[in-house]
Amino acid sequence: MNNNRCFNQNCSKRLYGVVIRCLLITLLLLSSVLPGVFAASNSWDPNEVKIVLIYKLAQFIRWNTETSPETLNVCVDDSSDIYPLVETNLKDKVVNKRGVQVLAKHIDDDIDGCHILYLSNDSEVIGLRIKQVEQLPILTISSASEFISLGGMIRLYVKNRRIFFEINQEPALSANISISSQLMKLSRKQ
Repeated sequence: MNNNRCFNQNCSKRLYGVVIRCLLITLLLLSSVLPGVFAASNSWDPNEVKIVLIYKLAQFIRWNTETSPETLNVCVDDSSDIYPLVETNLKDKVVNKRGVQVLAKHIDDDIDGCHILYLSNDSEVIGLRIKQVEQLPILTISSASEFISLGGMIRLYVKNRRIFFEINQEPALSANISISSQLMKLSRKQ
């Protein structure tokens, strides 16, 4: 019998822990090393880094009520300046064995089927959308400074040419969304 193989639950948990640690290291590298690379080339675009961070963050989120197991629908407010970059960089990616589909959403559009909703910095739009998604399993993300106070879940912000994120776990729990404890540890308040 080959003892090098591991099929029991304890080994699966250890392997899962190793994978989580590797992903967390990747997140840390993105938030600290990547901006330095962009700074050296004088072409650092925070929106590009935000997109990578959104992709990485999604790997640490569990939707406890699955609506579409094959795809992860990333919906972006069409008035957001980040939409073209999200469309270009995230379509055809895979998160936790789910293909990513990017959808542009106008303020009047229905958001059923969205798993992640990236909102523009317009506080009126944010206020309307937060009310629409209340209690729905939709992870909300924005860069607006008042996003967390308006009931948003994850706020991305730039400080000294580095990207950070702040997590508001209360609305996520109300929406039946689990955010990894490892990710919570990396969250910062501005």
